[in-house]
Amino acid sequence: MKLSHSHRFIALVLLVTFSAISSGCYKNVAIRPDQIPQLSGMPSPTVVGQSGNTTIYAIPVATVLAPDGTNVQIRGEYNLVLRMNGGQEFTFDHPVRGTIDPGGVLDVNGANRPATRFNLGDIRESFVTQYDAVASVFAIMGASLLAFAVSLGITFAAIGR
Repeated sequence: MKLSHSHRFIALVLLVTFSAISSGCYKNVAIRPDQIPQLSGMPSPTVVGQSGNTTIYAIPVATVLAPDGTNVQIRGEYNLVLRMNGGQEFTFDHPVRGTIDPGGVLDVNGANRPATRFNLGDIRESFVTQYDAVASVFAIMGASLLAFAVSLGITFAAIGR
């Protein structure tokens, strides 16, 4: 079976749409490197109840300082990214644990990386990345509407021939 040009285009639009949908949206929240131990061992969301078909979760929240000194809240699971003065970048997947020794050395590990030591002065920036459900829903809706509009336009163009 040979696909027409319009059918191939619709298939391509749907492929791009579903690729965008599956990736989701993430947000980065900058935190001071000396605040990492306060997030250490933050638990995953836990089930606290059930109401009919709805499961109720308790989402852990920690308040830490941003680089400018303002409070930021980190909710639930997160990954940690450290960018060093020399340009290297290190990512630690949830669950992340960190401690700082009296000499100002950060010892951090995650699910994907064993304990690694960093001098706090060598860290240019640190931030956590978290899944953003609201942004993901809007991205999915926008991509779906775009795919629908393109396929509708192609359909009407094909009917007009």
